[in-house]
Amino acid sequence: MDIDNVSPEGELINDPTEGDPTPPPLFDPYRIAATPTMQNLVKKVSGYLLNVEQHQRLRTRARRPRDLEVFHKTMEALLSDLAYQSLIGHQSIRVTRSKDRLASASRYESDLMSKQLPYILDVLTKQMGVLRMELGYNSPFGGKQTEISASPWLMKRFAENSIGLHDTDRREGEELILLKGTKFSLGRSALAEYTDDALTDQYRAEVKLINGYLRKADICFDSDASSGLVVDDRNRYLRRIFTRGSFGTGGRLFGGFWQPLGKRERLASTTINGESVVSLDYKAMIASLAYASVHATPPTDDAYVTTFQAAKDSEPVTLQRSTVKKLFAAAMFAESPLKQWPDGLRAGGRGLPVSVVLAGIKQAHPALVPLMFKGLGHALQFSESEILIDALLKLIDLDIPALPVHDCLVVPQSALEVTQGVMENTFAFHTGATARIAAEYPE
Repeated sequence: MDIDNVSPEGELINDPTEGDPTPPPLFDPYRIAATPTMQNLVKKVSGYLLNVEQHQRLRTRARRPRDLEVFHKTMEALLSDLAYQSLIGHQSIRVTRSKDRLASASRYESDLMSKQLPYILDVLTKQMGVLRMELGYNSPFGGKQTEISASPWLMKRFAENSIGLHDTDRREGEELILLKGTKFSLGRSALAEYTDDALTDQYRAEVKLINGYLRKADICFDSDASSGLVVDDRNRYLRRIFTRGSFGTGGRLFGGFWQPLGKRERLASTTINGESVVSLDYKAMIASLAYASVHATPPTDDAYVTTFQAAKDSEPVTLQRSTVKKLFAAAMFAESPLKQWPDGLRAGGRGLPVSVVLAGIKQAHPALVPLMFKGLGHALQFSESEILIDALLKLIDLDIPALPVHDCLVVPQSALEVTQGVMENTFAFHTGATARIAAEYPE
């Protein structure tokens, strides 16, 4: 993949070994109980809570019909998501108790994110012991979101009922088209509200079509082939994320069980239509799109030079290709010249000043120098997303399931030649240039 360490905002993501540990997943209010076994468990715990309310007089008035519906759906989502996350290896989930957020109307929020949520969490924790909860906090030095986890009592109920991944599912209704704003908080921009028009309706319809097709496709992940890694191969739910407050920047598809996996696990353990898979990758995608935008021809060999020299009389230093690729991406996304190594890349520079490596990149790509440090990577990423989605839709017409990973597609090996032709033709249609495609097979 190209710039696989760049966030939806186009920022370089730190190496996880150098930064903070990955936080627990966010509570998924779209999780549902999919089988009678899980549904009965939810009904039983919900009944316990209603009895506790009555006997301890926690409420003075009965819930209105709509509030009662939200209550039952919230209980279902909480218990189902706790079961699901514990099965895939997460000990807790994050959940908001913010009154402002729970009271706000947003296309991005489920109707379950209501003022009932903190109350339900408190009763399940304090009065019933069904959950464990660590309250979040804010401070001048940062903050932490509230985390909840299943108590030993609840974990025992999951075990007694042999709850598995198949006992939960997700309901539809989550917003598929996300727009990041222009204001940033801790390196991430908040979601921006927008008014639907013909364009957003089209984008949403395309993602719905892709999700619906993938949901019915014969796609499997073999946990035994990946050293027991627990993966829910039913998770084929993609969303499209635009950035910088514009539907002309970003636009990549995120989600699906295959995207967080390493390339080795993805190729070795995934099958489509009972076949092993192959990954078809647009080589040096951002560089290729940049060259196409200025109607220039990219280098015929690798776009990423790896050997640099700090001075004429110094020894040449060879860097890893991945380091140069990420720095090239940073130069295309940055809005001003880089004066130091981006976070996570300094060690890969092997002591070379970032200016030396950037000078080598510029020398290798003179036609692209005017494009660097102008923030144009965001628009190039949108072009990439349009090409990938167009290719996905064409493959659906050919009844070929394809799993998108930003600028590559994972397909059955028997579909290699057809997919490569679709990818080349789609790239040419959007850019007028010729794409280079690389194939990778399971080891």
